[in-house]
Amino acid sequence: MKKFFIIIALCTGIALDSFGQDYAVVATEYCNCYKKLSDTISAEFQQLIIRVAKSADPKTSFTKEIEKLDVPVRRELSEQLEILGTIMDSEETEAGRCGLALDKKYEKYNDTPAREKEFNKKMSEQLRSKDCEFLWAVSVFALAFSDDED
Repeated sequence: MKKFFIIIALCTGIALDSFGQDYAVVATEYCNCYKKLSDTISAEFQQLIIRVAKSADPKTSFTKEIEKLDVPVRRELSEQLEILGTIMDSEETEAGRCGLALDKKYEKYNDTPAREKEFNKKMSEQLRSKDCEFLWAVSVFALAFSDDED
């Protein structure tokens, strides 16, 4: 599952020069790429991810949410999250190809972890206002767990 968080962080977190990029435009581009991602994960689990993202402490909230689930349901969530991460990073899917193309488009701005993290935060703020709640939640979720990587 750790790989999933890394993939999400990389897919949604392309570091851009904060003075030369319009985060609203970039967020719209990513939102348009990943609009159909919500079709890959059940509504129940989407709501779980959104609840976690809206909490003050997503990591703790996720742990509490997971503890409420039966083992088979946890396994199903894990599988759905892996599928989601794979789709986002795959040349075999429309969303993946689109997202990877955007990653490449902005790769020149991905030069330091600090700038990447700053972009992730700004991108997340923009996604929330773009009618892109699930992708916003996934990005907040990924940001919360990317702190473990620092």
